[in-house]
Amino acid sequence: MKLFNIRDMSKEDVPFFLEVRNECREYLDDDREFSLKQCYEWFKIKTVGILIIEYQDNKIGYFRTSSPDVTNKSIWVGADLHKDYRGKGLSKKMYKQFFEYLYDQGFETFILNVLEINDRAISLYKKIGFQECPIRDNAITRSDGKSYNRIRMKIKYENIQL
Repeated sequence: MKLFNIRDMSKEDVPFFLEVRNECREYLDDDREFSLKQCYEWFKIKTVGILIIEYQDNKIGYFRTSSPDVTNKSIWVGADLHKDYRGKGLSKKMYKQFFEYLYDQGFETFILNVLEINDRAISLYKKIGFQECPIRDNAITRSDGKSYNRIRMKIKYENIQL
């Protein structure tokens, strides 16, 4: 039995997505706050996969996927949780189900970037078994002019520790 419902984002999910995205923006590459109108415009042309996560009939966050590489069986991933659902022991279970979902679609390697200031996420990813890649850069300059390193992390499905 699946603990979470993971489904494609619909237009009706845009307000929820925006609430979570704007609340988490300090940990995203782009820390700007967007309006609902801007988010609806983005939704029309989005180039990343967004999957809504539901738990006990409540939307609790979303997964992001991008750059699927069928040849190398790899895909970029990420997630953001609504603040009301953080610290409740859901993240590892949520990722476990998500990785199984992606594995069933033929993906075996999961890659992500995380900002060096996001200690909570880095800790979670290391517990799951992600390994840091030797790629770090100062490519993220925030709206306040400060630059931050992104840490690239990677894991193969067989090495997931969940």
